[in-house]
Amino acid sequence: MFFSLKSLCHILRRYKTASILNLLGLSVAFTAFILIAMHVRYEYTYNQFPHQDRIFRFEYFRDSLQWEPNFSRPASELMLTASPHIEAGGLLRVSLPVPFYITADEQAEQQGIRASVERITPGFTRVFSFEMLEGLDTLSTLDQVLIPQSLARKLFGTQNAVGRSLQISEFGSDGRWYDSPWGARYPSRVTIGGVYRDFLSNSLIANHIYGKQDEQELKSNWSMGVFYCYLRLDSPKAVDEVLENYLKRYPPQAGGDHLKAIRLRCVEELYFGEYISNDYIPHGNKTVTDILLMIALLVILIASINFVNFSVALTPLRIKGINTQKVLGCSMGRLRQNLVMESVSITSIAFFIALFCVWSLEESHGLDVLLGDSLSIASNLSVIGLTALLVLVVGISAGLYPAWHMTSFSPALALNGSFAISGRAKWIREGLIGIQYVISLTLIVCALFIYLQNRYISHLNLGFDKEFLLQVRLSEEMAVRDDQRYKQRLLEHPDIIDVAFTQQKFVSDDIKPNLGVTYKGNHYYHYLVQVSYNFPELIGVKATQGRNFRQGDEQRTDQRSAWMFNESAAEMMDLEVGSEIEGVPIVGIFPDLHFESMYYPIKPMGFLVSPKGAWHIKFPLVFSYIKVRGEDPSRAIAHIRQILHEIDPSYPAEIQFFDQTLDDLYRQSHNQSLMITLFSLLAILLSIVGVFGLVVFEAQGRAKEIALRRVMGATVIEILRMFNTRFVRIVLLCFILAVPIAWFGITRWLQNFAYKTHLHAWVFLVALIAVLLLTVLTVTFQSYQTATANPARSLHK
Repeated sequence: MFFSLKSLCHILRRYKTASILNLLGLSVAFTAFILIAMHVRYEYTYNQFPHQDRIFRFEYFRDSLQWEPNFSRPASELMLTASPHIEAGGLLRVSLPVPFYITADEQAEQQGIRASVERITPGFTRVFSFEMLEGLDTLSTLDQVLIPQSLARKLFGTQNAVGRSLQISEFGSDGRWYDSPWGARYPSRVTIGGVYRDFLSNSLIANHIYGKQDEQELKSNWSMGVFYCYLRLDSPKAVDEVLENYLKRYPPQAGGDHLKAIRLRCVEELYFGEYISNDYIPHGNKTVTDILLMIALLVILIASINFVNFSVALTPLRIKGINTQKVLGCSMGRLRQNLVMESVSITSIAFFIALFCVWSLEESHGLDVLLGDSLSIASNLSVIGLTALLVLVVGISAGLYPAWHMTSFSPALALNGSFAISGRAKWIREGLIGIQYVISLTLIVCALFIYLQNRYISHLNLGFDKEFLLQVRLSEEMAVRDDQRYKQRLLEHPDIIDVAFTQQKFVSDDIKPNLGVTYKGNHYYHYLVQVSYNFPELIGVKATQGRNFRQGDEQRTDQRSAWMFNESAAEMMDLEVGSEIEGVPIVGIFPDLHFESMYYPIKPMGFLVSPKGAWHIKFPLVFSYIKVRGEDPSRAIAHIRQILHEIDPSYPAEIQFFDQTLDDLYRQSHNQSLMITLFSLLAILLSIVGVFGLVVFEAQGRAKEIALRRVMGATVIEILRMFNTRFVRIVLLCFILAVPIAWFGITRWLQNFAYKTHLHAWVFLVALIAVLLLTVLTVTFQSYQTATANPARSLHK
């Protein structure tokens, strides 16, 4: 070991260029691998709960020809008692993903904070094993709630939170009860009954406030599907029996003709699994995650190839010393062991450099920016351990061939100075370089298509005008009581053109009402977006048939609503302007527009305008959209904040440009795409560094040959052509191999989008030209010094 460490120090000093390139390449590769592995682990460990293999969500296939997870309450409760194999079962009432603003009684005069409130049945906490830190997980009354540890610390510091009061200021500050849209009454002032440990961020259970579901709300309503049903079984094998028992007990009068099929889907399958209608839990992209993991391994492979090639390239410089040790009696096994230990030592040094780089990124919050997740080394010790094992494997694997190669020559041959690298060794080195080129070309093509797809999405016509549009979330009390006052006060500012309202975010992948309606004797499903009468005009949507909404549609005394449908809905249902759907008139048809991300095709959708006394009270229009003049929107934003403060001083105003809302839709995808692009460029850089290093050592090893060629009349151009021709041939051959690999990979990735860029042939040519140009420049730059050196000096050496 002492000899190996001594030899290592000598190698690092003696061969500085190779040592620097090896340490730089390996440390960067290990850093990239750790970062990607942390992100991949985060994605692959989504929805990890105690007994997660026995936790299932109830889903059904309706006559709308799509799977859905939202059931009516009686249908869900029937499942809870379907079989003795059910250890625990609970319901979560589906609500729009709109956080309320909350204040503690002690902080009534201070600005509130936003927090979502969910309603559950008692068994829900047992299904997911809520870990209680204070109090109990039982919810006995409607005014009792469970809160996460993070919220308790934010509101009360280290003090005991159980028994404290919270005011859901969304519904006023006088502690009154408020009516739900379905007839139940809930208190706006609640008492904390327990504090649970926060669930991990990669979980379908959000760290929200959980309160008890009213026992009578929707108790007998078989048509209103607003509940998710989760079960924990005693065995995964009991699924079929549970479903069979459920179907036997399902009453025919409950609308069973709409149920084409039912299933229990394990929570382990939900994140990467099939995306279904009305499902608002987080979903991931397994294809992109796998691509990232593959890139991480490829980066390691490229760095390892560089390591092997650099080590083999040093053979002419090290062979005399190695064979001198042979002559002095050192055994072949001992020599090879020392060389392998050298390799392991270098990879270990690179590993510790990589750990320092990751720690630096963590301390500077660079991980949040790069990975999009708040990850840390401490929470990823398994990744660090796996990387350490990989470092050992790379060190041993990358050291075996150079150790065998360097010790395989005759001592007499090496000592008399007639040593030359064998043809077999050259073929191996070229083969390894070829692997790097295939990887680099593939990654360049993928990175370019990722850029083109992101650009395509950002420039695609959404079907409406999003320019100079602000989005402001109101409290429900504001939306019900102060919406007109809010609008009138905003319009007093000269930079504000108009103000309109919607029930939920207009463009989002969040859950939206999906209505089943009967028209001309047929049953259809379409999405509903409830809006104020001027919303279509505000976003530049004009009816192609019929008319837009009018102010009178919102002021009818007979409480009748009005519909405007997109062309997809009109085509599906064969709609006619002037006709009615279940008593609601259709006043117009408008062109299709994108109200979800580009992952999904445009679906049938309708705008609904209702008189003030009809839907507004039950489903307030809590999102306001404000059209501003483009010169200086900051003045308008300041005015909006002032008006919100006048209406409710404690309300935490959130004002967003609509472009930011669109960016939020693609944040995870953009983060992953950015990672793919960055680490692809890193892999390409490592490949070029490998070529650079090989040219350096090859030029050194062929210095006498080049000097002889110069003496015999060869020009510098001819020598440069000799060096470049070999590498250009390798690049062209690797391009032929890389094209089908890249085409397959990018085709798979583009399948995640409903709207995608074309597979342009020029992208492949750009990748080829880029690699050729980088290679030629690298080879020419380094070999030029050798080609122009004084031949006499080279021959004298």
